[in-house]
Amino acid sequence: MRILWLLIASLLVGCSSTPDEDVESHPNDPFEGFNRTMWDFNYEVLDPYLVRPVSLGYVNYTPGFMRTGISNFLSHLDEL
Repeated sequence: MRILWLLIASLLVGCSSTPDEDVESHPNDPFEGFNRTMWDFNYEVLDPYLVRPVSLGYVNYTPGFMRTGISNFLSHLDEL
């Protein structure tokens, strides 16, 4: 059984290939600085001080029937 697995593995390794040298793997992002700044702001400010408290309050303090109604309302908006 072990020999069979070694044979299969060696066949699969023989079929593998590497990308061409001329293919650029990291395209230039002209907005990289802005994107990194916004990600940092979202991660360090927006998420812990706004999004997380609002979502926890919604889950912990909104009754189930109200959450169902909100979910139905948003689902119907999706159909428009």
